[in-house]
Amino acid sequence: LASSTLVALAKPNGDVRPIAIGEVLVRVLSRAVCLQLRDQMARVFLASQQFGVGVTCGTEVTVRGVVRALADHPGWVVLQLDVANAFNSFFRDVLFQALHASPEFRCLIPFIRLFYGTPSDLLYRTGRGVTTMHSERGTRQGDPLSPFLYALTQRLALEPVLAGGDVQLWSYADDTYLVGPPDRFLGLCASRTARRRRDSGAGDDGSARIFETSLTTRLSVALQRAQANVIMQHAVRQLGGSDNGWMPAPVPLGAGQGSWHHITGCFESAADMQYMYDAYV
Repeated sequence: LASSTLVALAKPNGDVRPIAIGEVLVRVLSRAVCLQLRDQMARVFLASQQFGVGVTCGTEVTVRGVVRALADHPGWVVLQLDVANAFNSFFRDVLFQALHASPEFRCLIPFIRLFYGTPSDLLYRTGRGVTTMHSERGTRQGDPLSPFLYALTQRLALEPVLAGGDVQLWSYADDTYLVGPPDRFLGLCASRTARRRRDSGAGDDGSARIFETSLTTRLSVALQRAQANVIMQHAVRQLGGSDNGWMPAPVPLGAGQGSWHHITGCFESAADMQYMYDAYV
């Protein structure tokens, strides 16, 4: 039951996205667990401002939260965290530490231990037969509990950063934004960049970016999805005023740019973006 069929999907940048398809019975049970504990999940993650689990319209909440935080604190900056291969990377012992630290979810430990307490078998079919690999970190991408387990582990990892009370977390799944005073982030980014250059001999790949933000000049919010490693500037439509209940006052658009930009990283599809455009413009 703990084994999965591994499918390697090609990504536009030439990399491979591993998709682990587990047994149907396990997926059904995991979904039932999510439905049973949805209210508890929503309560816990709303308190820590993680909106990817159990929260209705979590993407919209994240967008508006970042914008509101910057409006209330014009001198603050946004630090975008993009964890490489996020769901497959975290250590499982940390996952169980996070479960033990959360009284609401300790009841899940025996169930989670069945599938993540020991290395999982991944079965990959090739022209020469079936190859078995062992997964010792992260969750399976096809597991309905993956977003919950990742968010729980993420919350534990970010507690030291948030402990000072002057940094806000706005997160949807593995799209994470920390908003706070620039001096809290500059040292972190500098040490990370220096470490990467020392280890690889190359410049920083941009997976963690820091942006100074001003609502009176330009609103720059870092956005990155798996298939679009770009920075979308002016993440607001010119809505004609700040009393629309959605975005702040209009921001002039630069020459050669379109008439509006969406915060693409916070929507699942082009259809979702078009819906938001039609609803608020």
